[in-house]
Amino acid sequence: MIMAKNKENTSERFPVRSFIILLFFFSGVCGLVYEIAWLRVMGIVFGNTTFATSTVLAGYMAGLGLGALYFGKRIDQKGNPILLYGILEGGVAVYAVLTPLIWKLIEFIHVSFYRIFQPSFLIASLFMFAVAFVALFIPTFLMGGTLPVISKYFVKTRQDTAKNIGLLYGLNTAGAVVGVFLSGFFLLKIIGVWQTVISVAFLNSLIFVSCYFLSRKTDNTDVKESGTSEFASQKNRGPNQTPTMNPRTALILLILFGLSGSVSMMYEVGWTRVLAIVLGSSIYAFSIMLLTFLLGISAGSYLFSWISKYFRPDLLTFALLQMLTALFVLMGLNQFDQMPYYFVQVFKWSHGLVWPIEFGKFLLCSLVMFPPTLCIGALFACFIHIYRQTDRLGHDVGTAYFSNTIGTILGSALTGFLIIPLIGIQTTLIAGAVINAAIGIITFLLLKTNFEWKRLSIGASFLSLIIIFGAFVKPWDTSVITGHAAIQPQKAIGISKKDFFDSMKTKTRLFYKEGSSATVTVVRNNDYIALSVNGKVDASSGDAFTQYLLGHLPMLLNPGAKKVLVIGLGSASTAAAVASYPVETIDVIELEKAVVDAAKYFSVLNRNVLKDPRLHLHINDGRNYILIQPKTYDVIISEPSNPWIAGVANLFSHEHYENMSKRLNPGGVVCQWMHIYAMSTDDLKMVIRTFSDVFKNVSLWTSTGPDLMLIGSNDIKPIDFNYIKSQFKKSEVLNDFYPYGISEPEGFYSCFWLSDGELRELAKNARTNSDNYPYLEFSAPLNLFKETTKTNIALLNSVRKSIYPETINLNPGPEKNAKFHGLVARGLIEKFMYPQAQIELNIAKAIDPNDPYYLQVQGILEYEFSKFSEAKNNLVKAIEANPELDDTHYFLGLIYEKEKHFTGALVELKEANRIRKNYPKYLLAMGNILVAANQSGAALKVYTDALSVTNEPYNFYQKIELIYEQMASVPQQIQILRTIIDQYPKSKPAYFKLGSLMEKIKGYPQALTIYQAYLKQYPEDAVGYLNLARTYGEMGKIKQARKSLQTAIRINPGIEKTPQIQKFKNILATLGKKRSESN
Repeated sequence: MIMAKNKENTSERFPVRSFIILLFFFSGVCGLVYEIAWLRVMGIVFGNTTFATSTVLAGYMAGLGLGALYFGKRIDQKGNPILLYGILEGGVAVYAVLTPLIWKLIEFIHVSFYRIFQPSFLIASLFMFAVAFVALFIPTFLMGGTLPVISKYFVKTRQDTAKNIGLLYGLNTAGAVVGVFLSGFFLLKIIGVWQTVISVAFLNSLIFVSCYFLSRKTDNTDVKESGTSEFASQKNRGPNQTPTMNPRTALILLILFGLSGSVSMMYEVGWTRVLAIVLGSSIYAFSIMLLTFLLGISAGSYLFSWISKYFRPDLLTFALLQMLTALFVLMGLNQFDQMPYYFVQVFKWSHGLVWPIEFGKFLLCSLVMFPPTLCIGALFACFIHIYRQTDRLGHDVGTAYFSNTIGTILGSALTGFLIIPLIGIQTTLIAGAVINAAIGIITFLLLKTNFEWKRLSIGASFLSLIIIFGAFVKPWDTSVITGHAAIQPQKAIGISKKDFFDSMKTKTRLFYKEGSSATVTVVRNNDYIALSVNGKVDASSGDAFTQYLLGHLPMLLNPGAKKVLVIGLGSASTAAAVASYPVETIDVIELEKAVVDAAKYFSVLNRNVLKDPRLHLHINDGRNYILIQPKTYDVIISEPSNPWIAGVANLFSHEHYENMSKRLNPGGVVCQWMHIYAMSTDDLKMVIRTFSDVFKNVSLWTSTGPDLMLIGSNDIKPIDFNYIKSQFKKSEVLNDFYPYGISEPEGFYSCFWLSDGELRELAKNARTNSDNYPYLEFSAPLNLFKETTKTNIALLNSVRKSIYPETINLNPGPEKNAKFHGLVARGLIEKFMYPQAQIELNIAKAIDPNDPYYLQVQGILEYEFSKFSEAKNNLVKAIEANPELDDTHYFLGLIYEKEKHFTGALVELKEANRIRKNYPKYLLAMGNILVAANQSGAALKVYTDALSVTNEPYNFYQKIELIYEQMASVPQQIQILRTIIDQYPKSKPAYFKLGSLMEKIKGYPQALTIYQAYLKQYPEDAVGYLNLARTYGEMGKIKQARKSLQTAIRINPGIEKTPQIQKFKNILATLGKKRSESN
């Protein structure tokens, strides 16, 4: 009769169970949408520093853990689980609807506290945690209670604990996966942040209503009696039944489960950090990483739910899952420095289409994340099953959830702040695997029955596998991981895997630091030096003019500026440009401290500005700094990274521009960097529209075509040309402009592109990027791999009317000033804006066809188009009109060189060098002409003199070495080659030339040392081993020669059948035979 009744109840409850499971799935959807939306908004309020993010996340997770603990105990005492679950969901819905108002209040409290008290770091941190905790406590407290409450309804007997908890946890996490997908790919960008929150709140309300009606129709008697008889009979437990766990063991397990949660967060943070480098750091990439992590947990929990029907989980199961997690983590570690190549193949397979690329990223994430997260997902249900010892299921689930949550809080905070900066990402992941294995061993030792030989052999086997796979973990090749393949995969299409990895190792790494929020590197390739953040170049010697102009432009437009704010340090070149002016204060905001350390490698470009007492460095989020600080400035410069990077688009939002506008002193100027490469025309117009909606007067300037500067001001005032002239008299100002075709103050206007009216006309129908409608963050990544520069240049030129900004003290004005238009054209030529340059030259010609500046630049433009005869004619006329124009002599000298008129060429280059003394470009050209004229000695002196004045000596060293080679000056050639290797240790030609020289003079030991040094730089280079083998052969070391030859063949099997290698093999065989006979 009892069996019949149970079957009847089960039959009646099955549709209810299925429906509640569906509701719990949607709870997971809602929970993750809330988490993403709320953490996003909190990041805007508190900043996106690692500390702020960890603090907010800690507050969020603390609420979940406390909610689970409280409601787990409460549901054991009384209440209908379905009704209480519905009330919890309804409470979350009510709070969610109110969050737009609550967040405004939080921002007000946060800003007011900072401005009133100016707190220390410790006080500010505690306050931030308190605000985040209070703000998020109610909804997270309610959400945290849902699992223990709903578990009370589903779990009827102890043997069903793992099955039902695994099913609930798995499906709820599956809902979270859907929530990540919907919010990360669709909802936030389509309907807006707050609209998304309110829409999801409606779904929570439906869950509440459904549960309310279900609770009225559901008999709760079985809930109250859940498990009572089973646990009441423990006193009469038979010898084959699982014994009751003693309190000490239960406490140890609880601690281990919390530690397991910490390790899971170590993995998530570590994986995310490295995958953000190799796969990119867009909002879509981060969504995919989180989605993959949760999908593995969901699948693991669901699979364990299904498998647990066929066996009873125990401590051995929990121990083996911990060990299996460690094993899978170790197995995946060797895949990370292969990922850049895999991603190139994904890009090739996808033909550059966005969504296939994102799907490929998901597959690559799954490769390393899915196996271990399957085990992590199974661990929760397994632990609840073995930990549950009483009929207080809610209490046990809540306690376990709380312990695990506290662990995740500690793991998240410590990993970002302490562990990764201290030991690095790879070692962090290895440490996590070691901790998982240790948890497994400790758990195994807790139960005596595990010491049976079968169980011992299973545990020993798993531990052995962990040790074996751990031994095979190789250190990551960080030159490959940070090699920009995620940003420019198209450049690597079509090359072999070996060539791909070799190409990543041609740069000298000067600096590498895994900081608290990002991985920062500085590399050098000959004289090119670049700073990268998470694999994306953010500053380099190649874009020095952009960095300089970001500083000079607003300073020249606002004479007398005293207080300057720079958002983004980069190479510190912008701050150096600002420091050229008589300012009082330069506040520089940088998110990642490692960038500050990296900037020291750019001392040539930044002129050691970090030591300037006027400069004050703040490690903070730039947007948050402007929000909370009451300071006002004369100039604000914003040079963030690209808006396709997650979080950066917040620095291109309407609200941020409003905050910057409020921080301007009267007459103040804002300078905003932006780009037109990898950016759609709609996004370009969106940024312009958003910016121009805030500032009363805007204009657009450019350093080079792809890099733009938006200038915004709330005052309309003309440019003072006299001030620009006075500043160009300073060498540090002029030297920053001179290499880029701007030798006189009139050339400054070549950087001007569009006026206020032109910009407003261009962007009048564009959308606005805002915090609630973050269109740019979602649209910018879609254009990352597209070539958009030409299209955007055409768009900007379509509204250009060549009307220059109002200027005072420019006499005569542009309409009568041929020199002005000629010098503007000169700057445009350096920007490769040839049509615009010709327009300016036509205007100059119409004003005065005999103006020397017009003639000079017309000649230079004709030279660029290989019209050498016309160019020569105009340049000669320009010199006749004004012989003091060094550029004119330089280009005329180049034309004479092409005509083989070396004497005339030298005369012109000497004149250019007389006017601008010891200018490296002129010295290089003069030396080249002397070499062509067979005056090697004179060329050698010119090149040698240039070494003392140039910041880029590599080309001069090469020229000097070639002269010594022609002169057969072997000692001097050896010396200069050694200098090249010392300063440029990745210079392949220098090693090979020096080694070959040593072989020629029978210096085989020295040659051997050189080739060995080369192989330290390029350990997988077959040519290096062939050189080594040849040198060993010359030295009579046949065994070493054969070994080196075999290594070369292993690296490049294709060379084995070549005649040269066969001949070398025969020589070695003959030598070896002779040696054997002699012995």
